[in-house]
Amino acid sequence: MAEYTALIIASRRRKRRGVDDIERAYGLEARVEQMNGRWKIKHPNMKPLALRAGELWATFRAGRSRTVPREENGIADALSNKAIDDTLTTRAIDDAT
Repeated sequence: MAEYTALIIASRRRKRRGVDDIERAYGLEARVEQMNGRWKIKHPNMKPLALRAGELWATFRAGRSRTVPREENGIADALSNKAIDDTLTTRAIDDAT
């Protein structure tokens, strides 16, 4: 859920800044496969997040997806979790878009 939420937040911010392309970097290969439509999303709470992330992703002119090895992903994990835990930040971002 953290990766999808972070993707939604990052996509909104990039759109507001006028960015035309984006790169998705995931900690799990499963997310790449799910977002590319090759794997199903079974968890009911993740489906709406994945759908919203996909809708936002489709608004970019160009994009790339890649998996980041776990040993290189510590900072991203910490930042994603902080953004999710910080409800004021999340509300402010939602209100601004």
